[in-house]
Amino acid sequence: MAATRVRCLHVRRAPAGPAMTARALVEDALRTEGDPPGPARRGGLLVIRRLDVGVVRGSGDRQAVALRVRQALMDLADTAVLPSDARAETAPSVRFETTLEPYRWFAKAIAEARPSPDAWFFRALFDTGGKAGERGPAWACQRLVAHAGRTPFRAAATAESLAVLLETPARRERFLPLLAPLVFPLRRAFELPPADAARGGPSAGRPDGPVRAPSLAAFGLDHPTSQPLVAAARQMANANPALAEALIAAAVVRRRGAPATPPRVRRLTEALRPSTGERPPPLAAEGASRRSSASSKGARPKPPPPPRTLLGPRALPSAPDAEPAASATPPTRLRRRVGVETDDAQSAQPRLQGVMPTPATAVEVPHAAPGPALIQDPRGLPSAFAGAVLAAALLDRAARPLLVDDAAIEADLGRLVLSAMLRRVGALPSDPALDAFAPELPALDLAAPVAFALPVALWPAGRLAERPIANWPGWRARTCRRGWPVVAAWPEWRPPAGRLERCDVDLAPAIDLDTERLALAAAWAARRLARQLLARPVRTLLRRPGHVLADRTHVTITFAAHWAELDVRRAALDVDLGWCPWLWRVVRIVYDYGGDGER
Repeated sequence: MAATRVRCLHVRRAPAGPAMTARALVEDALRTEGDPPGPARRGGLLVIRRLDVGVVRGSGDRQAVALRVRQALMDLADTAVLPSDARAETAPSVRFETTLEPYRWFAKAIAEARPSPDAWFFRALFDTGGKAGERGPAWACQRLVAHAGRTPFRAAATAESLAVLLETPARRERFLPLLAPLVFPLRRAFELPPADAARGGPSAGRPDGPVRAPSLAAFGLDHPTSQPLVAAARQMANANPALAEALIAAAVVRRRGAPATPPRVRRLTEALRPSTGERPPPLAAEGASRRSSASSKGARPKPPPPPRTLLGPRALPSAPDAEPAASATPPTRLRRRVGVETDDAQSAQPRLQGVMPTPATAVEVPHAAPGPALIQDPRGLPSAFAGAVLAAALLDRAARPLLVDDAAIEADLGRLVLSAMLRRVGALPSDPALDAFAPELPALDLAAPVAFALPVALWPAGRLAERPIANWPGWRARTCRRGWPVVAAWPEWRPPAGRLERCDVDLAPAIDLDTERLALAAAWAARRLARQLLARPVRTLLRRPGHVLADRTHVTITFAAHWAELDVRRAALDVDLGWCPWLWRVVRIVYDYGGDGER
């Protein structure tokens, strides 16, 4: 929730072509100016009702649009009111102090109806659609806890929401029966083991097992902040043991802080420390996690290479007190063969402290010419798998509701699927396409059958059919009439525990979810859509050479003009994606026609 998110963007009185370009310009400006350093540098969470940036031309200057969006964001940040203000329900922007404040205020609105649960900022944050007050507190509690279970700081958000609902005995008696159907999101939020551990099963005696009632004193849960949750857990101990242990886990989180989370979520949990109060940009979080993982493994960081000039790395003047290089170092070929660091890489920093390198002039180098290291292609690096951008467009169209979910974005679901597709067709880790779209992600096998079921909120409209899966004997799947997307799959000899039907509760109906099952569903949807639109597999799209130019916020793929294919253009797969939230990049596609440089 702390990241900048464009939920609804309307472009009025413009034809289809310029409207798409203007939409990409405004979305790009919002993403760039919404992250620090920008109007969000004050911390907290700013919810905007309407942002007026004026008239945007389809071919307008990106910098001018960014400046206009930045000024509008700063004006709204200055005039934002708190949710406790009487003007909050009509104000153009509302500010929350921390990322946990929306959960506290929504729980307070459910309990006291002040402010209204149907306020516009609650509709924007929790997707209530203005029906929280109409459907009653039970539905609002389900939306609150289910949404809190999908955030990277889900344990703290769930604990704070429950503590507000169960703050007084009167509210506890009112809301305790409503929490019974919320066992599944609570168990997911606190990473609890299976239910057999609560009955003394095999995992009951493990150190990471559930927190038992006799051990409450060891955690110091007599603290006033955890008393409502502990009292509610004792009341539910006999009626619903699973909910009781979830409430005790919530009390532990509220008293002692967030517990240890699995490795795939630890990166985002570390980035959401209470001192910052907001989520940093995704690339900064990834860089911090890589540095922390490298230091934990004991790997010594490599020193930076010496600066290159026209004279090469040895042409820089050395300090007067610098020691001469040791003459016992092996030759260059031997050093490369045995893996010994060069003396320049070892002593570059001590020799260059306090010394400014002088630029190479024509007198010093009479016949100097730029070497290969100084010549760069403006189109980027060549790649044999630049068609990954076409697979990304196909994946975005086939499984966008699944990929733009908050939990899927935090787990890098879309990039995991792209990485698995590229590795299956033989892309090396050093390939620029793999480095631009899915850098340093674990390998994922999308060919093995695995049982899964998507949340009901992601199911398509219309009737669903149950059919066998082609090439997988003994496996069945639940799909819509068109055949995609696949919402559930299971082996015939082990049917799902519950009935796969629609319900009002936003829960996974029968089978537990993880990243691999969701990635398999997204890959299935992309493959089926490729067969329907192009009548060929996805691997033919991936094996398309081109040039990749990637930076922190943008990825530009350049293809030669003769690679323009009729079926791809008819399916509109080579159109600019613009801001792609599940890739955290602005994606552009360019055809190079050569000659005078026109593209």
